[in-house]
Amino acid sequence: MFEQVPAVPYATHGTHTGADLLTVGRGDCLAKAGFLDTQFRGLGYPVRKVRWLYCLPDRLVEVALLRSREDVHNAVGVRVDDRWTLVGATHDPDPLRPG
Repeated sequence: MFEQVPAVPYATHGTHTGADLLTVGRGDCLAKAGFLDTQFRGLGYPVRKVRWLYCLPDRLVEVALLRSREDVHNAVGVRVDDRWTLVGATHDPDPLRPG
């Protein structure tokens, strides 16, 4: 499951929902976090949303079209063995290959 999400290209112009991530074939951190949230919950793990302010990497072509590089990043926290673990799979294995 975790390997599936980074394999889907990151794209600000892709889907924004976890339910559509694999069908559309590209998505942003909101979509990837939503997909992971659903998958981990389906396996019985407690999950919480994690967000923080950051700047989009300027090496992604579509970022140049935005008014600001400032954004809120989305990931998930998963409770495993009484510890919260940050799980974020936004950027594909080659972040210079935007979707």
